[in-house]
Order: sequence, then C-alpha cells, then structure tokens
Amino acid sequence: MWKTLMAPWMRGTQQFRERAQQTPTRRLRQWGGGLVVLLLLGAGLVGLRLATWGYGLIGLTFFGLADYLQLCWLRRYRSYWLGLLVSSGAAFVIVAAESLGLALLFHD
Repeated sequence: MWKTLMAPWMRGTQQFRERAQQTPTRRLRQWGGGLVVLLLLGAGLVGLRLATWGYGLIGLTFFGLADYLQLCWLRRYRSYWLGLLVSSGAAFVIVAAESLGLALLFHD
C-alpha cells in the first residue's frame, strides 16, 4: 500500500532530478541574477515608501528562490527531500532577513 501511495511522488522527484541535470549552467546563473534583481527592486520599492508593493514582490520572490536553490542542490547532491528542506529553509532565511532589515531600516 505504501509503495502505491508514494509512486506518483517518486516519479515526480525523479523528473525534478532530471530537470536539474538538464538545466544549463548559464540559465541557472541568469535565473539567480534575475532573483537578485527582484529582491533589490523590492528593497527599492520599500525605500521609496511603496511598502505594499515592495514586500509583496519580496514575498513572491520566495517561491522562485526556493525552486532555484532546490535545482542548485540537486545538481550537486542526490537527496531530493533533504534538498527540499534545505532550499526552503535557506529561501525563508534570505527573504525574512531582507524583510526584517528593511522594516527596521525604514520604520516610521
């Protein structure tokens, strides 16, 4: 029963692992650079006192950042589940640190 329930998940993890290996390094660098630009744009919007737009953009960047870190993890290591935890945790720490820093810097 357990194997039947987990079969779709295992196929999904295998497909994601293959996607990580097939993604060109140049595209990964471009994707990472784009995420950095989005984070800086969100910080700039907060600096311009457009906090709703800035924090919204920073919050949306979390999902792309977690996916990017997961792909980078799978290119080096094989553990999908550990990579999922590590990449999500790292993305949370990055986004939370930026949001907290901006809140402390630009509070009224």
